[in-house]
Amino acid sequence: MWVNPASQLYITQQDKMNKVIDLRAKIGLAISIIAIVIIIGAIYAIYFAGSQGTDLEAKARDFVLLLKEGRFDEAHGLFNEQMVAAISVDQLEAIWNGVIGEVGGYKGITGTRVATESGYQVVYVTTEFERASLDVKVVFDGASKVAGLWFFPKG
Repeated sequence: MWVNPASQLYITQQDKMNKVIDLRAKIGLAISIIAIVIIIGAIYAIYFAGSQGTDLEAKARDFVLLLKEGRFDEAHGLFNEQMVAAISVDQLEAIWNGVIGEVGGYKGITGTRVATESGYQVVYVTTEFERASLDVKVVFDGASKVAGLWFFPKG
């Protein structure tokens, strides 16, 4: 049987082209899958970062409301170990009463904002009092426990 060398060359070239096209399709599929995984990961990260911020905002608001209601034992229960060692329930009550003495009676919470500072999640709870607005800075550790507490003029 006689084989035309030109037809063998054509088949060889066609086989190479098919392999290149097949390889390109596989690379395109792989890139598409990687892109989908990255997008899903980004959505997941945004959702859970946002929900953690929302959860911490609610926790910070609840913390301020516990202080306002004089439920210092419960507020103290939200502290991490370092805060428990640093501030007793009685000291927490004295701090709150000192704030009230300076700026007047509590009127309400007007807003919150979340930040990350030195690796900690921080919620600023903007709180209205009779004579001033304060930002109550509530710092949370990785376990969502209160790791710091400050009172600043709103700013």
